[in-house]
Amino acid sequence: MILYEGRETDEDSDSDEYCDSESELEEFAFGEELGQGAYAVVKHAIHNATGEKFAIKIYDKSQLTDINRQRSVRREIKLLERMNHSNIAQIYHSYETEEHVYLVMELVTGGSLHGYLKSFPNRQLPEEEARRIFF
Repeated sequence: MILYEGRETDEDSDSDEYCDSESELEEFAFGEELGQGAYAVVKHAIHNATGEKFAIKIYDKSQLTDINRQRSVRREIKLLERMNHSNIAQIYHSYETEEHVYLVMELVTGGSLHGYLKSFPNRQLPEEEARRIFF
């Protein structure tokens, strides 16, 4: 199964499709886990040659057996590639190996909106605070 750049096939795992991705991923030093969702984890990473810091979202393909989940990941990649907004984390590149899909993204510090919401009763922001954040 190949998800990368909108392709989806059932090729053998011995395919050469993954060679470049795996070697390019070796250019990153992976660090601590920054977050975890239902189908992916996000890790801190540093590009070895430049020292630049990134967040890399890692999807485990064994969790993406449902066709709708695969479409969702492809859609996420396509949408993020089209986005160019200061309040949306930028995607720089996506890679695929036999077992994972990697999204190299802008590292955004300061925590998540979800984490911030958890600090409020009923996970609801006061209207003034919501206006400030979403403005």
